[in-house]
Amino acid sequence: MNPRAGLLLLCVAAAGAQDEAVDLVPRWRKGDVCDLRVRMTVRIRGTMKVGRSRRAFKIELDKEASYRDKVLSTNEQGLPARVEREYRRLVTTTVTKISGKSDTKRETDPSQGSTRTLDESRPRPFFIEVLERAIMRKAVRVGDTWSWKEKEAARGLDNGELTCKLSEVLTYKGHRTAKVHITLKFKGDLGTQRLESTVRGHVYFSLDARRIIRSYLKGPVTMKMDDFGTVRGTIREESTLVMVKAGKEASSERR
Repeated sequence: MNPRAGLLLLCVAAAGAQDEAVDLVPRWRKGDVCDLRVRMTVRIRGTMKVGRSRRAFKIELDKEASYRDKVLSTNEQGLPARVEREYRRLVTTTVTKISGKSDTKRETDPSQGSTRTLDESRPRPFFIEVLERAIMRKAVRVGDTWSWKEKEAARGLDNGELTCKLSEVLTYKGHRTAKVHITLKFKGDLGTQRLESTVRGHVYFSLDARRIIRSYLKGPVTMKMDDFGTVRGTIREESTLVMVKAGKEASSERR
């Protein structure tokens, strides 16, 4: 074949792939087993009142979580309804710096090492749960945009609003993958902290595995904390999912 003709065919094929309509609908099955790793980092800085003076402070919070999930049943949308979760790693490291003095606290969640059954009343990690429902669309083409909003985005986090755009269809880690650019706005209460943020990033949705295999989000955050008042900083989240075992297709699995 003429080299120029071959190059032309490749260009035409690539253009055709980008114009193809794809379905971004997750498809979980009973018996699916996956490993999920989530890391969230929050960095904030500000000043606090100590006696008659104010002192600068900086807080870095790093949460690492690693799970193995086995899907026990799915709902009508094809999302996990009941999951057996093995908590393999749940570690939070907090570094606090005040006027040059540093203190590091490392905590392991008591759930680490345990296995529990979760249902839809005890949702999975916030970002994954929100993103799965938000990107769920059929017949999407590169360049298409859509939005999603829910009064309660996840437990403790309300007014979730997300805008999506299908950026491209590519091969990622051996998967034919849809790369979706997202902007997510949310706010809510995390313990004694009031949090508000707008994060941006990408979701990688495997078109052959039919699920999110990676997400990366980053953006500014505003928090109201009992000890420090209103502070500002950045939040970053990254999740990866690896399939360990595929369940069997069965018409009776969604119940």
